[in-house]
Amino acid sequence: MFNQDTIVALATPEGLGAISVIRISGSQAFSIVEPVFKPVKKKT
Repeated sequence: MFNQDTIVALATPEGLGAISVIRISGSQAFSIVEPVFKPVKKKT
């Protein structure tokens, strides 16, 4: 059975840094991310 829940997880450790990686997956992933992140180039 596949779980369809939308989840978010930090992929880099906590602390000071210039780059952070956030993993998000699930059926609601794009609707959650779209208002927050804007791509440099529009992709479909």
